[in-house]
Amino acid sequence: MDSLTARFKTEVFGRYLDLLKAQYRFHPRFSHAKRMWEAWLTMRELVRGPYLEKAQMYAQGESLDALTLHEKTRTTIHKRLGGRSLYRHQTDALKLLLAEENAIIATGTSSGKTLCYQIPILDALLRDPSPGLRAIIIYPLNALVNDQLGEWEQMLKEHPHITFARFTGQTPTSQEQYEERLKAVIKEELVDEQRTQQEQQREVGKRLQNQLRTDPPNRLNHREAIRANPPHVLITNFSMLEYLMERPVDAPIFENARLKFLVLVKSMPIAVCRPQKLPS
Repeated sequence: MDSLTARFKTEVFGRYLDLLKAQYRFHPRFSHAKRMWEAWLTMRELVRGPYLEKAQMYAQGESLDALTLHEKTRTTIHKRLGGRSLYRHQTDALKLLLAEENAIIATGTSSGKTLCYQIPILDALLRDPSPGLRAIIIYPLNALVNDQLGEWEQMLKEHPHITFARFTGQTPTSQEQYEERLKAVIKEELVDEQRTQQEQQREVGKRLQNQLRTDPPNRLNHREAIRANPPHVLITNFSMLEYLMERPVDAPIFENARLKFLVLVKSMPIAVCRPQKLPS
């Protein structure tokens, strides 16, 4: 096994360098300036550390099999955990939420707070996958919304009948706009490659089709799709949710909603509310 210093260099610093190089680009005419700049991109100049922080040890919870979960939920979560047990705060939260009570999870970073609401949402949708918005997850920042989208993509990989979507200011309006944004990303990836315009167009088209083929079939990628067929799980932020509830054009998202979960993520604590249990 590689030493901690070697792993830090490859897994952390190396990726940071890739990010810097992708963000700042030089025209070939300024190749000398590029070489001078890259000469300064060293661990000596850019890194102080690495610094270590002791990870928290959390009490082990009950077995997943002891909870009243759908069989498919257990199978999915066992794979997700990879042999690890649930923590006690996770099983405590799950018991409350599976009993249709509200819960607040206020544990440390990397303590598995996300699973506390993902599991009951998944379980409810496996038991009743009929159409209609069932869960709204509200984050304070778009970056966290984007991370959460990837979490649900992994969770629902084997459940294509359960749909999910992100709705923020960055969400494209239509399929055409979604594809145009994918093309822009692909062109950025090809900027350093020497190709004729015709060759680049062919390569962009090829990569676009590959991307569209690998898109999760249950992820709704643009606003028109979300309004036409509201997802079971909607991930958004506080500001956008206010707009969604006020704009007539977005009314179809909520028309046939049977909201079972409202998840409020505010930095450390997470509040998971069962709307039928909220005070009137």
